[in-house]
Amino acid sequence: MENETCKELASEGERLCKNGDFQNGISFFEAALKLGTTDSKLLSSIYAQLGNAYFILANQEKTIHHSKTDSNRFTNTSNQVSDKQPSTPTAKSVISNYDFALFNFTNNLYTDNSETNAVRNTVSRRRPHTIHLDSRDANTLVSESELLREILFVFQGLNGRILIQDPNNDGRYTIDTQYFISPPVRKLVLRLTNIGWLFNKINKYCNFISNNVSLGHICQSFAAALQEEIRSYYGLVTMIEQMAQFKASDNGDKPGVSLLNLHFLTFESFYCLKMFTLLVEKCKNKRGGALVYVVHQFVQHGDPLVKECMTRILRQVVMPIQQMLGQWLFHGELEDSFKEFFITSSRSGLVSPGDALWHEKYNINKNMFPGFITMQQAKKILATGKAVNLLKQIGENAASLSGYDELKKLFESTKVEQLFNDHSSTCEKGEFQKLLQSAYKETSEKALKLLFDDYLFMNHLKGLRSFLLLGQGDFIRHLMDILEPELEKPAHHLKQHSLASLLNRAIRCTNAQFFDEDVIDRVDVRIPDKSVEETGWDVFALTYQTRGPISTILTAHCMNHYSGLFKHLWRSKRMEYVLTSLWKRQVTHVRNAQIIPKLKPVFHFSQILLSEMMHFIQQMQYYIEFEVMECSWAELLRKIANAKDIDGLVDAHEFFLNSVISRLMLDAESQELAEQLRAIYDVIIEFQSLKESFWKVVSDEVNERKKFNHLEATKAQAKTESERRNHFESDVIPNFRVRIQLLSTTYQDMVQKFLLLLADHPDADLRFLSFRLDFNEHYKKRNKSLETSFTYSKHRYSTDTSITSKSIL
Repeated sequence: MENETCKELASEGERLCKNGDFQNGISFFEAALKLGTTDSKLLSSIYAQLGNAYFILANQEKTIHHSKTDSNRFTNTSNQVSDKQPSTPTAKSVISNYDFALFNFTNNLYTDNSETNAVRNTVSRRRPHTIHLDSRDANTLVSESELLREILFVFQGLNGRILIQDPNNDGRYTIDTQYFISPPVRKLVLRLTNIGWLFNKINKYCNFISNNVSLGHICQSFAAALQEEIRSYYGLVTMIEQMAQFKASDNGDKPGVSLLNLHFLTFESFYCLKMFTLLVEKCKNKRGGALVYVVHQFVQHGDPLVKECMTRILRQVVMPIQQMLGQWLFHGELEDSFKEFFITSSRSGLVSPGDALWHEKYNINKNMFPGFITMQQAKKILATGKAVNLLKQIGENAASLSGYDELKKLFESTKVEQLFNDHSSTCEKGEFQKLLQSAYKETSEKALKLLFDDYLFMNHLKGLRSFLLLGQGDFIRHLMDILEPELEKPAHHLKQHSLASLLNRAIRCTNAQFFDEDVIDRVDVRIPDKSVEETGWDVFALTYQTRGPISTILTAHCMNHYSGLFKHLWRSKRMEYVLTSLWKRQVTHVRNAQIIPKLKPVFHFSQILLSEMMHFIQQMQYYIEFEVMECSWAELLRKIANAKDIDGLVDAHEFFLNSVISRLMLDAESQELAEQLRAIYDVIIEFQSLKESFWKVVSDEVNERKKFNHLEATKAQAKTESERRNHFESDVIPNFRVRIQLLSTTYQDMVQKFLLLLADHPDADLRFLSFRLDFNEHYKKRNKSLETSFTYSKHRYSTDTSITSKSIL
């Protein structure tokens, strides 16, 4: 009967506590204990619930005490129970009763069924004032208040008389060996000292950051956020000290807080300090955005308590990033002296407008990425800031664009970690991202409009195509005609002003004169370092001056590529010019074969070699001008038309340059091909020199014979003339024929090697070029390796094509 009544009272107390009426709930629990029960499980349950209720009331009393309000007494708002129920506990006895309940509950855990009656009989027994460290020696008795004071020292990172730090154990606290404490109490004390050990580790990290300003603003903010959390921990320690000084009237000198009570009071702080220590360990050797990324990962923790603490830290840590982000988005300026932002500047100091703005000056640093910004968002932020920077440099104000005021207001009123979160309460529908997209679009369109309409970017691009990439055919041909006398001279004899004058003359005499004056003025002659062994053909080059906003796209790096392309195309164009001149002069000199019949075989052989060279150069020129330049140019125009921002424009231009460079065999993979092609060009120049020497000798011989035919020569003169003619026909002509034959063999060997390299090239366009150069299998019949290589190349291409077709299907 007693057990059933006790269960009913405990059930009613549990119900009241669940409804928040802890005072009446405690009354029912105490009534159940006074009634008594023989069920040990029920008794343990009552003690546990009673201890929990007292703990909650103690926290309420603490809150009321610190708020310093007039209502510092607990009131009983519940209905009164029967006359048999005890009165509700007063505020003065809450903490003491809580210790009393916890003490009895702890003892009950270690009491078996045989000792149930003893436990029930000692419920009202007062807790002893001291803890017996060793019952065998009365000198080792230490008061509980003294041990509690030692633990409070530890909570503040200090050493006491009993509890001291062990430097050999990572600074953990240990108990002085002269004190002997029972294992249960020792375990509880050492568990409490872990709080001081964690506090010391966090405090040590904060002091290190504070003394090293060079680590950056984000590290300083992180240390300040941790110190703010430590200040809250100091408040808990202060509260515990006040509770320890509280003395219940019925307990004499017994402290208001016991060790077991202290364990429950500090459980939440211990858990938080443990998480902070783990965060500090993860953040060691981290700085800038990388540190923010680690903190943001901890914010994703599933525990609400940890998430709340880490969010407070994150909001303070991201403040420097928010300032830098605002400065970049709205002013196009990067204020990051410690390199903490995810946007970096590779060069410092003032630069001219647009100078390497999109290529070298500003880039994304992936190592400094905060966790709440994706790569796609970072690219938009980068492009927006660069567009604002460009608009500022050319006198435009980005703040005048629509949507910028709304973006700035939302940015300033929202936490930065929530700006990029579509599900945040302040930005539920991703308003900031929408505004950022709008600002990004507005600034990009404004920057593109300035480049195309105000600064005529396409005109400059067409100027580069016509002049440096030799797209203006009549201009290039006329320029070579008027420059030939000058460029035949040694390089050190060239004059800059003379070449510039001839360049201007070629422009004014051809269709190049119809270009915009700004484009024409930017074209100039450049003569690099001169060498005694080189001719003007080897060193001559055209340049195009890029200044103003167009240098955003046409940077110095790009212009170096254009210079390399001009040099390659100019040499190839010169080969065509040389062979065409040789063919025209050959037509004139072949008439001399009627005067000297033995010249016919030499002329015939040299004509065959000339035809081979012309076929090679013509096919190369067709490939360069149509398959490379025209196709790449058409692709560039298509990409420019689809470009949504300057980044798209930059990517299109870079793709054009890279495509032309690789298909003209000027990249690293085609280095051997380029060297072989230059060797073939050198053989053509050597053939030109040989032909000119041969024609000069033939012309002198023909003139001598014509002069002799008009003379009335004596027998001696006739004999001398006959010997001279015999020498010419038997020695000079065969000598030139042998030299031409050797040159022809060398040329054919080089072309065969060039074809082999082309056939094995991974680029399909270059493999097809090898078929065009040997369309009639002239070289293939002479070299069996070409047949094998061509077969393998065709098989490989057909295999690649079939694989690609299958993947598409």
